[in-house]
Amino acid sequence: GEPPNAVVILGLAPRRRLMTLFDSYAALVPVGSYVVFEETITNGNPVWPGMGPGPKDAIKDIRKNNGDFVPDPSLEKFGLTFSPGGFLKRRS
Repeated sequence: GEPPNAVVILGLAPRRRLMTLFDSYAALVPVGSYVVFEETITNGNPVWPGMGPGPKDAIKDIRKNNGDFVPDPSLEKFGLTFSPGGFLKRRS
């Protein structure tokens, strides 16, 4: 049968750390499941401008190098999230 849905949640951390964690867990995420990056609103997006590269920056780098994961805005349908663009669904 189909593998169960899975979710990997990565909390607030610097870009490099998040990319290392993503690399460690991505292979375990089945097609149709998610890696969620929390707190993509940091580093001036629009809060905590002095944080430095964080979740949103990690997502940009990951998307350049890994086409298996794409943002799924349908999970933001209620318009209130601290993780806009942070719900990455594995498509292949």
